[in-house]
Amino acid sequence: MRIPVTHIFHLYSRTLSSLTFDDATMEWVFTFEDNVSLRARAPWRVVADGVVIVGSDDDGHEFGVNGPFDARQRVVAAIGDAAVSSASTNGPGDLQVQFGPTVRLDVFNHSVGYEGWHLWGPGERHVIGLGGGRVHDAESID
Repeated sequence: MRIPVTHIFHLYSRTLSSLTFDDATMEWVFTFEDNVSLRARAPWRVVADGVVIVGSDDDGHEFGVNGPFDARQRVVAAIGDAAVSSASTNGPGDLQVQFGPTVRLDVFNHSVGYEGWHLWGPGERHVIGLGGGRVHDAESID
């Protein structure tokens, strides 16, 4: 069975501006240029050269290093100023964002009922990883 892939072209060529954790919503917020943001409740990881270098659950843990692990610093260091070269969703609603040739952000849509991630912008554009693996892609209508 072939898994459908949906490309998210409006994220292409954008660079990551910041990564924060929103304590109020318990979401990681990846902010891109032009006020485009990805809010992830679902687990995520960054893979560089085929190796997982940071995951959403790693932040604050010591892992035998001097002081707590800083997921934000690891993500920013791995991605640097590389622009998004591709972005897509697959059958179960997972999101993959490729930065240049070797760094990838994977967000795993992990619930049958809860929305795993929201991509907002530019403008009123939004793409949502819905529970159960569906993906909603639309412009807001006010």
